[in-house]
Amino acid sequence: MSEDSLRVLSILTRMNRGGPSRMLRLADVYLRGEGVDHRLLCGQTSPGEDEPAFAKDLPWRRVSTLRREIRPFQDVKCLREVTRHIRDFRPHVVHTHMGKAGWVGRLAAARAGVPAIVHTFHGHTFRGYWGPVRNRILLSAERYLARRSDALIALSPSQSAELGQLLGQAAEAKIRVMPVPLDPEAAPDLAPTKNACRQALGLDAALVIGFVGRLAPVKDVPGFLRVFRRILSGTRRPVTALIAGRGDDALERRLHDQVDALGLQGRVRWLGAVDDVTSVYRACDVLVLTSRNEGSPLALLEGAALGVPVAAYAVGGVEDLLGTGPHAAYAPPGDEESLTNLVLKWIDTGFPTAVQTARAAARLRGLHDAQRVISQRLDLYRELVRTGTTRRGGRGTR
Repeated sequence: MSEDSLRVLSILTRMNRGGPSRMLRLADVYLRGEGVDHRLLCGQTSPGEDEPAFAKDLPWRRVSTLRREIRPFQDVKCLREVTRHIRDFRPHVVHTHMGKAGWVGRLAAARAGVPAIVHTFHGHTFRGYWGPVRNRILLSAERYLARRSDALIALSPSQSAELGQLLGQAAEAKIRVMPVPLDPEAAPDLAPTKNACRQALGLDAALVIGFVGRLAPVKDVPGFLRVFRRILSGTRRPVTALIAGRGDDALERRLHDQVDALGLQGRVRWLGAVDDVTSVYRACDVLVLTSRNEGSPLALLEGAALGVPVAAYAVGGVEDLLGTGPHAAYAPPGDEESLTNLVLKWIDTGFPTAVQTARAAARLRGLHDAQRVISQRLDLYRELVRTGTTRRGGRGTR
């Protein structure tokens, strides 16, 4: 098979403003630059989610029946629809992302006889998301699908270890660790200055604490507001919180009510859905993440790669992603007092120096260089297609 004939179909549960969509945008740029015929299938966004501005530039088609929620009747229709798209495109590789797309997409690809089936796990989804009964059901499904996958991509070593433990020895042999790719345009020398970003947002000289992410239960935004209230009580310096992200209407109303109940009126700025998150990061003195669970949170990585200190709970792959050093501070999961004290210590004794954060930022950009990461993925595709076509006796997609 010649290099320019490689056909890759990526399947994503939904095209929202989260990390998986932004990672796929980078992958599309590099894969098409290498002559790969890359296309995407995406489902419907959830309530309170927006599609990013870059979606219009991607070669994607919407699958109306593909949704995050489990709906057996619609899911059967979705399986048929995705199978039809696969048979029409005849890809050499089907690469699925996120839980629901992973289940439907891998089943459809196996039915259609695709030479190579790949799935990326974007989070530590077997803990903290669902109850114990549903976790057992989903884990059984993942073990079944792992046997029908040719490669399973983990975004961090800790995620790889967890998957190997949970999915079994046969699946463990298929796991490859490939880091999150970073947008090369989001580099300190290309980004606007902190002062310019603050002026654009109408911020004064107060310290700025940022939260960037979906306003979803797993992100524990109420916990962030409580931590912010503790920070205000622990310092006399003026502090402002920036919250960039959206959630469903009911959750957002509860969060606004919580701001009133905590007496935080005028202290919290709601930015809503933001396409230019780089300007939000640059305006902040520190990024704080209160997630109950995380895989490889792109917001923290992007912020740290721009030289912004980060404080977060030590959940999922957070420490793997950012590493140790003066640029990052971790608290035990759910310990709001400890997380507050980490930020207050920086406020009292001084944030990491520009030299320290620049050193950490350079290391992260090197580890997560998009061209290198996606080149590894392309090499994996070629390897799997060669072995998969041989294993299937030279047959392509049926």
